[in-house]
Amino acid sequence: MSTDGSDLDEWGYALFSIETIMNVVFIPLIFCFFYICVAQKNLHPNFRVCLFMAGIGYLGADIIRIAIASIRMCCEGINAPLVLDLSRYLMTGSDFAMFGWLFAVVERAIATVFSGIYEIRYAACTIGVLLCCMNVLLTVSLMCMYRYCQTCDLGIYLIAVNTVVVLLCVIALGGIIKFNDSKYRNRHESMKRLAEKYQLAENIRSAKYLICIAINDFICRIIFVALMWYSAILKGTPMQSDKSLFPHAYDILFAYQRLFAGLALTFQSETFCQLIQQRKRTTQIVDGRNDAADIYFGKLKQMLT
Repeated sequence: MSTDGSDLDEWGYALFSIETIMNVVFIPLIFCFFYICVAQKNLHPNFRVCLFMAGIGYLGADIIRIAIASIRMCCEGINAPLVLDLSRYLMTGSDFAMFGWLFAVVERAIATVFSGIYEIRYAACTIGVLLCCMNVLLTVSLMCMYRYCQTCDLGIYLIAVNTVVVLLCVIALGGIIKFNDSKYRNRHESMKRLAEKYQLAENIRSAKYLICIAINDFICRIIFVALMWYSAILKGTPMQSDKSLFPHAYDILFAYQRLFAGLALTFQSETFCQLIQQRKRTTQIVDGRNDAADIYFGKLKQMLT
């Protein structure tokens, strides 16, 4: 295929436009989320580090997708060298976000199972640095594998990696739900210290903060694996050579995944909820004072007339 002009049809332009709009909307959301990660001190430091890594990966992948969509719509074909190079960096950003999110789910599972001990002993910055190093190491390993693997085998590797991530997330989520439910049933035991009850409440709140995004991520990866399985195994078409609508389906799926994560993480955060409630409370106080003033001056006017 020639690389001196865009190879898109009307559907391609429409789908790239939809994806670009979703990616542009995501950018201010993720910066709000970064602020929340810094400002919301009640979240465990390791959990905030994992969320921050996922956010950085999402932001990198989002910016690269905007660049690829712009290049594809303007002048280049799917096999242009610049598009292929950016696609490799896109996969790297997506993998960094994927491992960051996996670490966040597993970290909450460990905090739930070892509640109390984990929160006190492992709150130092050493664990956060170790998590960052592990994420970088795993991402670089996958980047090297994608770089040197055969084109026909890339789809199989992607299916395997995403399947492993899905299974680990399911196991971690199952542990979070099971242990939180068991501890919540016994929360009124008289032998429990107040600090343990408070920590249980914090773990349940973190799980609620996490679980809807984890379920959405799980569904998106299941759909991605199914599409990859159909394209790479049943059709026998490598991902880079697929000229059907499947590549657009992958891109829009992950754009939706990023946008959902940004919206959910921002709007569910305690900082955002406190900001909204504070504005409502301020409005109520001002309205109450205005009403009181009207009643007072109305009664005063009646006395004088």
